[in-house]
Amino acid sequence: MKAKKVVHIVDTTDYGVGAASAMKEALGPAGIRLAQVSVELAQPDYASIVTRLKTENPDADVIYYDLSETATAYVVMQNGIDVGLSTNRNICVGNPAMRDAQSFWRAVPDGVGCLFQLVGLTSSQFNEEAKSLDQRARTALGHEARNYAFEAYDSVLLVADAIRRAGNTDAKAIVRALEQTSLVGTQGRYSFTYNSQNPVPKDKPGWLWHQYAEPPLQLLEFTKKGQTSEEAPTVWPPSRQAQPGKAYIPPTR
Repeated sequence: MKAKKVVHIVDTTDYGVGAASAMKEALGPAGIRLAQVSVELAQPDYASIVTRLKTENPDADVIYYDLSETATAYVVMQNGIDVGLSTNRNICVGNPAMRDAQSFWRAVPDGVGCLFQLVGLTSSQFNEEAKSLDQRARTALGHEARNYAFEAYDSVLLVADAIRRAGNTDAKAIVRALEQTSLVGTQGRYSFTYNSQNPVPKDKPGWLWHQYAEPPLQLLEFTKKGQTSEEAPTVWPPSRQAQPGKAYIPPTR
C-alpha cells in the first residue's frame, strides 16, 4: 500500500494497549508516521473523536479501526466514514469479525472499500485437501470447517508425515524429518526453509527459523455493498490475488 502515515484507533482494554505498542514497534523502523488514539468501549457515538482525527491528520493513508469489541469497532468505523475521516483517498481497515458480512453491512452500510484481515482461506482458494476436510466437517458437524480446523488438521499431517519418514518416534529424528518437510496440506505447501542445515541469513527476520513462511494471512476488501466475505477480493498478499500484481485502487464510495 506504500503508506506514509497511519491513523490507528484502539480501545482502552489490555488488548488495545498491546495493539498500540505493537503497532509502534512495527511501523517505527519502517519510517511510517503513526497517529494513535484510544477510545472507551460501548459508547453510542464517537463522531467528535474521529472528527478531530480527520482535522489533525488530513494526510493519512490508512485508517485502522483496531478495536477488540466488534460492535464498537463498527460504530467508530461508520462515524469515521460519516465525518470524512475514511474516504476514497485513504484505506479503511477493520478486524477479522468483518468476515461476518451480514453483521458488517447492517452496522456499516457505507463500508464499501473497507479492508479486513482474514486468517485462513476463502472457499474459492481451497485446494482438494481443503475441500475434502470442509465437506467432511459439513457432514459430521452440520457446518463448514472453521479456519482453525485447517491449521489443526495440517499440524497432525505434518507430525504423522515426519514420523513416517523418520521411521521411529525419537524426538530428534522427528525434528530432522520436519526440517526436510515438503507436504501439501489444506492450507498449501509446507516447508521449513531455515533450519539446522540452513540458518536464517542476517538480512532475514529471525522468526523464519523453523517457520511456515507463507501462512494464509490475507487482507480482503469489500468492493460492493452487500458483498459477502467469500466474494470479497484479496488485496494482499499479491500471491493470493485473483489478478496477481494488480495495483490497489481504493473504490469510490
